[in-house]
Amino acid sequence: MHYPWWYVPHLTSPMLIAAISVLHVLVSHYAVGGGLFLAVETGYAYRTGNRGYLDYLHRHAGFFILLTVVFGAITGVGIWWTIGLASPLATETLIRTFVFGWATEWAFFIVEITSAFLFYYFWGRLAERVHVAIGWIYAIAAWISLVLITGITSFMLNPGDWALNDPALQNFWVKFFNPQFLPQTIARTGGALLLSSLYIYLHASLTLRDDRLRDLIVARSARPALLGIVTVVVGAAGWYYFLPPSAAASILSAAALTVLFALLFALGAVVFVLLYVGPYRNPGWLSPGFALSLCLFGVAAFATGEFLREAVRKPFVVYNVVLSNQVLPDQVSTLRRDGYLNGGRWTKAFVERRYPQTLVDGRIDGQKLLALPPQDRVALGQTLFQYHCNDCHAAGDGYSGVGPLLRGRSRALIRSTVDHLESVYFMPPWCGTPAEAELLTDYLASINPPRPSGMRLGVAEPSRPTPHVSPSDSQPSIPPSTSPASSLVDPSPQAVPAPFWFVQFFKGLGFTLHMVPMNLWYAGLLVALALHVNRNPWARRFAGRLLRQMPVLVALGVNFGIVPLLFIQLAYNRVFYPATILMAWFWLGIIALLIPAYYGVYAYAWGLKNGVDRLTRWRKIAGWLAAIFFLTIGFLFANGLSLMDQTGRWADLWLAHQTAGAAHGLALNLGDPTVWPRWLLMFGLALGTTAVWLLVDAFWISSKNDDPAYRHWAIGFAKKLYTVGMVWAAVAGVWYVFGSWSQPVYDAMFHGWRLPLTLLTAVAPGLPWLLILLVDRVANSRLLVLGAAMAQFGVLAVNAISRQVVQNVTLQPVLDVAAQPTNTQWSPLAMFLITFILGVCVIVWMISQVICNVKASDAR
Repeated sequence: MHYPWWYVPHLTSPMLIAAISVLHVLVSHYAVGGGLFLAVETGYAYRTGNRGYLDYLHRHAGFFILLTVVFGAITGVGIWWTIGLASPLATETLIRTFVFGWATEWAFFIVEITSAFLFYYFWGRLAERVHVAIGWIYAIAAWISLVLITGITSFMLNPGDWALNDPALQNFWVKFFNPQFLPQTIARTGGALLLSSLYIYLHASLTLRDDRLRDLIVARSARPALLGIVTVVVGAAGWYYFLPPSAAASILSAAALTVLFALLFALGAVVFVLLYVGPYRNPGWLSPGFALSLCLFGVAAFATGEFLREAVRKPFVVYNVVLSNQVLPDQVSTLRRDGYLNGGRWTKAFVERRYPQTLVDGRIDGQKLLALPPQDRVALGQTLFQYHCNDCHAAGDGYSGVGPLLRGRSRALIRSTVDHLESVYFMPPWCGTPAEAELLTDYLASINPPRPSGMRLGVAEPSRPTPHVSPSDSQPSIPPSTSPASSLVDPSPQAVPAPFWFVQFFKGLGFTLHMVPMNLWYAGLLVALALHVNRNPWARRFAGRLLRQMPVLVALGVNFGIVPLLFIQLAYNRVFYPATILMAWFWLGIIALLIPAYYGVYAYAWGLKNGVDRLTRWRKIAGWLAAIFFLTIGFLFANGLSLMDQTGRWADLWLAHQTAGAAHGLALNLGDPTVWPRWLLMFGLALGTTAVWLLVDAFWISSKNDDPAYRHWAIGFAKKLYTVGMVWAAVAGVWYVFGSWSQPVYDAMFHGWRLPLTLLTAVAPGLPWLLILLVDRVANSRLLVLGAAMAQFGVLAVNAISRQVVQNVTLQPVLDVAAQPTNTQWSPLAMFLITFILGVCVIVWMISQVICNVKASDAR
């Protein structure tokens, strides 16, 4: 009850989670099974000396990268985006429970993307043993990621005895190894084997003309596919056995779920038969049509299973922990006594502003609610519907629309339904007072369509329902109250599963690591596109190199951004979720823009593949669109992160964009004086990072780093670009500090221990600038370039720290983040740190092997 509700007409916001999750799952399982396929088959092709098979595997690896690293990775982040918007309380609960499980999965994800890129981009330049080893590193890391995520998602369906609140059971490992963990891990591993084979069949049938090679691929993938089906069945049987009783009963009692359950088995049987009679017994049968049919049947079966897995959790989001209407089960009796509208900060604030006459001693009074005019009773009933029911039901037409479900019912029957919602065991209980039940009944009666005409039942015509009364969207005649905006933030202390310093450190470190590649696709992409049309050959050379590097840089930027996002939601959830819900469609738009932007840089980069310019018009357009999309993403980020701090602006933005108190998600924080300077400051820093990267590429990365002419141009252009970026950042920084900071923030940042931090942040860009100036005056400039790179990393780190301090000072009156109690999960924390260190060691080993192998290859 801490957050606003995001109103998505007709569809409902949780259905967006389902749509994005199913798309992601269909790709993420291929990321696991396809990685295993590439590791096994590359080793087989090397052992048998099958060059044709190796060529195909190289092409398939490119398809694999485009699908999994781009679409799969971004939709995975999209799930994070959407669950925070549509189910904030459940997301908060899961993050506080499993933060180090997610952090550990991130560490494996770093290993995944690094090994995937090394495996693909250095194909043919690595020793066979090293190449296969990197493939296996990817496959193992991807499977462990699946295991870690399964432990969290399976907890949502059956947390086991943990939900009984026994202190002896309240630990990370009891939660992780829940009753559903093993069967779901088995089923998902089988699903990964099955889906990867189906995608491989489709890709091979469309791209291969060599019948013998295609038959070889089909035959070698048939056994893993059949094994996958068997494993899925075994895991599904365990899944069903360990379902909570209500979840198992819902499959048989809900007609739609019964049909889907039968459909799942029917589709699974069809896939098994097709696999057996086709790829297993007759590999030569595989045509594009057969492969497409097989793939569609398999995807349909998998999607049906995912829908069933989600649906049987009702009436919970997290079984026995968080109800589907974002209420904790322990809160139900309190809300029934004190009122649902009183129990939510946003519902109470809405009533305070729209109907202040209903308050007595600061609390909403039930009798005053009943004394409202009919139109206002219906309007408040709609508010209750939005926050209590809209998580599963649209109002009229739409997903599980309540109007059609109540068609023709009398008012008395509707009221009885409200009072006894839990009588249907997959519905959450009514969580309000009798007076609020009357208001909700008024609203439901107002949207209740009449019974269909022309029915002859042989009984008396039933009484007609209450005539329709439309709720009013107009302001009430009584002026709204001016209660403080800070009341929208719940400052009550919450136990954080890590020390404050740990959260701040990894949040800052993650954001700094994120900023390095993010700067390069934020400003560097624009610079590279502009230089690529320059007639100067050195300018075009750098532009081509940066553009070819851009897909990897985007992947790293997205990956490093997971850590600050995780720790923001851990410690700043009370301001993060409301801010992003108020601008939900724009915040979700970041994901919608990131996918085409990512594919756009691939289109441009692959047009320059192997140093040959094959840029067509559409590739050039894709590159420029990607640059525009990245700038837009940066602006939307600046809006969201600044709105976290500006809690005083929430009420006006919310009331201007809402239906019955539920946020439309269409508010942009354009009136905030900090937005524009923060966005421009970020761009200035990005120009500086691009200048430093130019020198790093020229002196450390480029294979022709002994070319003095190119180095000379790089030094000159880097000096100009960094100077422009430094001046840009200085102007934007002055605007940000002196034109947008509030007086309390200004006083705090220019006094005491924060004053040196403020001054250091202001002068820090001067150090890399001085080092760049010295590069062409020192004989061995490589060390100076390395020093400039480290200094620029320091500039970004100091900015991240300073920004964090400013945020904490700004939020101090409404949320003291440092004062939150801690209940440290020491063993999961240790697991994360050990995994992170081992992951770094593995990455260092892979990179060192690649460097040695490339040098040996070039020498030959």
